[in-house]
Amino acid sequence: MFAQAGYQFIISCFILLRGHLFFYDAEAANPASETPSANMLAKQNKLFEGLTEDQKLGGQLRIGWFAGCAPSQHYTMLFNAFVMMTLFNQFSSRKLHGELNFFTGLLANKPFIVLSVVELGLQALFVQAFGAPVGCVPGGLTGGQWLWCLLFGLIGWVYQLGINVVFDMLFPEDETDDVKVGVVRDQRK
Repeated sequence: MFAQAGYQFIISCFILLRGHLFFYDAEAANPASETPSANMLAKQNKLFEGLTEDQKLGGQLRIGWFAGCAPSQHYTMLFNAFVMMTLFNQFSSRKLHGELNFFTGLLANKPFIVLSVVELGLQALFVQAFGAPVGCVPGGLTGGQWLWCLLFGLIGWVYQLGINVVFDMLFPEDETDDVKVGVVRDQRK
């Protein structure tokens, strides 16, 4: 639980602090509104060192911190990535005892499937269609930015599998002490 929260915190901080450099797309839906103004660009260049010449000249997203209340692609991506990581984590959180198959019994849980599909659909509507009224950039994210957000969610699954394997190696269960349904132990020993 804490390790998964740590993963989400690290990715969120990465997008917050460096997302404007790594996820910039010059062919974004609103490139004019996403290109930093000269004043904002000077602040960004002063704050971040080691930028390429293209980034120093404005080849980066407008950082959300300098955007004021205007929605930015930077913060929209942060929001979308966090929701995707949380949505994917719901699947791995269904198993509480470190099972390796997150999907066992999933089809028997219809409300969970319906809610997950509704959450994904609403997220897509918020980011791509509703825009400014819900605090997202008008025009939404690009396909590449959506793929990054989905990838961050999938990496959470792989990370959780790794945690489960390591936990099983460090703390193996002694199955002889488990109570089995329908098995009666000989009490005469």
